[in-house]
Amino acid sequence: MDKKQLATALTKRLASRKISDAAVGELADDIFATGHAPIDIDVCQNGVCVDYFVDRTQVGELVDKLEVSRNLRGIRLFPKGIIDPDRFLVQVERGLAG
Repeated sequence: MDKKQLATALTKRLASRKISDAAVGELADDIFATGHAPIDIDVCQNGVCVDYFVDRTQVGELVDKLEVSRNLRGIRLFPKGIIDPDRFLVQVERGLAG
């Protein structure tokens, strides 16, 4: 998926919200820069939450890529535990610019 396809998907997913094209574009750039496909995107307390499902060995790499975003508002890690101990749900909260 390229950035344009990602931005189109984001626009469709967030269509019921009043989010500017500039903010959607910046969000698409941030998501694309992680190199990981999100499993969910939704509006949350401080902007937009983007969920990723990654292997244990990818958590550090993902956090390193996320920390450069000026819109980062929080990162939450949820180990999948007994069912899948080597996988994590990573929820990233981003503010909206634009």
